[in-house]
Amino acid sequence: RCVQSALPPPTSEKRTSEKTNNGGNDGGDGVGFDRDGDEFFMVMEWLDGEPLTELLQRHRSSPLSRTVALRMLRSIARGLAHAHQSGVAHADVKPANIYITRDRQVKVLDFGLARAVNENNTEETEVTGFTPAYASCEVLEGALPTPQDDVYALGCIAYRLLTGNHPFGNLRATEAESQELVPAPIQGLPMGVWESIEHSLAFRRDDRIPDAAVFLDYLNPRQQRSPKKGAGGRKTGTVALVGLLALVAAAGVGFYLYSQSEQPEVRSLEAEAQPTAETLNEQARQALDAGRITEPELDNALYYYTKALELNPNDPVAATGIDLITQSTSSALETALANFDLNEAVRSLGVLTELQPENPLIATATDQLNSIAASNLQTALATQLEQELPVAQDLVVQAALILGDDSPSVVAVREDLANRFSVEAKLEKLMQGLNASLASDLLLEGDGTQESAKSFVDQLRTIDPLAPDVVQGSERYVSALVFQTMLSSSARDFDRADNLVAEAKRLGLQSDAVNRAEQEVIRAKTQAAQDAQELADAKRIAQEAAEAAAAEAAAAEAAALEQEVLAQQEADAAAAEGAIDGVDVTTGIDTTEGALTVDGGESDSGVGDNPQVLEAQATSDQQTGDLSGETLALDAQALQSAIEPIDDAGEATDVQLVPLSALQFKRYVQPRLVPTSATRRQQEGFIDVQFTVNQDGTTSDIQVTETTMSRRSITRAVNAVERWRFEAIPQPVRSGVRLRYEEDAG
Repeated sequence: RCVQSALPPPTSEKRTSEKTNNGGNDGGDGVGFDRDGDEFFMVMEWLDGEPLTELLQRHRSSPLSRTVALRMLRSIARGLAHAHQSGVAHADVKPANIYITRDRQVKVLDFGLARAVNENNTEETEVTGFTPAYASCEVLEGALPTPQDDVYALGCIAYRLLTGNHPFGNLRATEAESQELVPAPIQGLPMGVWESIEHSLAFRRDDRIPDAAVFLDYLNPRQQRSPKKGAGGRKTGTVALVGLLALVAAAGVGFYLYSQSEQPEVRSLEAEAQPTAETLNEQARQALDAGRITEPELDNALYYYTKALELNPNDPVAATGIDLITQSTSSALETALANFDLNEAVRSLGVLTELQPENPLIATATDQLNSIAASNLQTALATQLEQELPVAQDLVVQAALILGDDSPSVVAVREDLANRFSVEAKLEKLMQGLNASLASDLLLEGDGTQESAKSFVDQLRTIDPLAPDVVQGSERYVSALVFQTMLSSSARDFDRADNLVAEAKRLGLQSDAVNRAEQEVIRAKTQAAQDAQELADAKRIAQEAAEAAAAEAAAAEAAALEQEVLAQQEADAAAAEGAIDGVDVTTGIDTTEGALTVDGGESDSGVGDNPQVLEAQATSDQQTGDLSGETLALDAQALQSAIEPIDDAGEATDVQLVPLSALQFKRYVQPRLVPTSATRRQQEGFIDVQFTVNQDGTTSDIQVTETTMSRRSITRAVNAVERWRFEAIPQPVRSGVRLRYEEDAG
């Protein structure tokens, strides 16, 4: 559906004039002048949609789907064909003058003021305003436009729709011709389509398809002929100028009326005055020499021989000529059947049936063709996958070529395919999926059971990006992307926000809303960076304050510990002086040679390495108030739970042995060396101690399992451990530690 209503046939001259004078109540054409008193005006159709240039820009050098591109191309060709049949050349066919409405109609725009041109017109006229990339060599060289020049532009548009690019990289036709450029073939097109596009892009009119009507013929997949080249209009005579001028009022390049009297006429017998058989036989011979055996209509050898026999049934030349054509047709039919050239087979069969109905080859060829048609239809019916649909449709076209479009079997198969693979059904199913994905906020990714909205939108736009439902669904998808972008930006999920913005920009819809969302993401990123810097500054200040407070607390604790150590040393000295007969009155430890006894138990002082005691040195410098120049190092690594606790006799006990790290100190008393000269001679060593921690956190059953220190130092160690206090526990446990004494380096 194109501009046919905007370009009525020449008979509309009277109707247009009446419309101009009667107030425009004749609504037949939809275009024309009107008046309101002394004011003249023109009413034009309101179009809601976009020019083809915007659609192509969104695809960014990518082709449209074949289905959409070919449908658009046929619509454009139909509009131009109507103009050409009326003797009108558009002269500026280009994507900007092709308009796509929301209801998927294709309109050819910008038909400006017309001009009549014929063989008697010697006026030199310069054509300006055309678009160089879509203008033919002849127009670029100053010639007046003809339909062949529109065909060149139509070929450029066709190539761009199907490939995304201009066939010659937007070069002028004259430049492409001088560089001997050849457009790259488009693979996978239906038979005849590429050939028609290729011949429409010929640099010279003599090699180009004559007009848009012929171009349109070869877009039909049922037409599998090679495109006819060269000039030649489809009508004779010149269109009346006045009626066409009444149809347009837009300034600009304009369309041009062309003279068809310069084009080769179809020679018709009716146009000749009293032809003779000899004349007809000569015309038949010329047609044979030119290869026009049975085509075109009214200008072929068979036509002239038949007319000659009508004038003289006994004409031997005509009879011999028809016999030769019959033999040639039979041979062509056999060759076509052998090569499965269905078009040629059907054509030859029709000619042979007319010339020699009794020929036995007719029945054989008919049976073979009917068998091919039946097989094609059966294969098409078995089609299950959508990607196989084009093949099935081609098979139906071939069957229709043999049986006819109205054949019940052809109609039935076409209806079956349409019901199973109709575009409308697929669009409806995809729209349902899109709505479900949008409702579930599955925008960019699916959830394993349902596809994403992005997937559905891409599929819909591949099928028909201009369908109203597809456009509406795509806009809803972009709105959801914008909304989720704002939410992600507020949540400072900037990776997702960036992905959402990129997807929205890819579709090229609702650009204002998408730009606002993108700016919001940028603003939120800036604010987040500022907040992060402020938080880092606050943490640094708090850390510095905490470190200062910790230093002050450590100093105060050190002072308190020093006082506690001094008091402990005084108490320990007093306890040591109270020992009677070698027994410490405070702890009951036997200080005589040979054994150490704690709370009635014995331990051989010679006990060596105890595998139940593990070493892990941790120096307690904070609690060292060494009065004699030595430092105590506490092995704070806990004993492993896999080590069995032992009782005083070396037997395993039922009390659980736990690491010291599993216990929590409430009070810790630092063991100290006895400040005597004997002790000073042994300033380094260790004491291994095991003890029981009771439920209330007190210690008991203290054992010294191994030591290298003096007995007085052992006494102090036991006294210190006895004063340790831990947090309450559910049941008594057994633990241990190595107390290491080291010489103070200071």
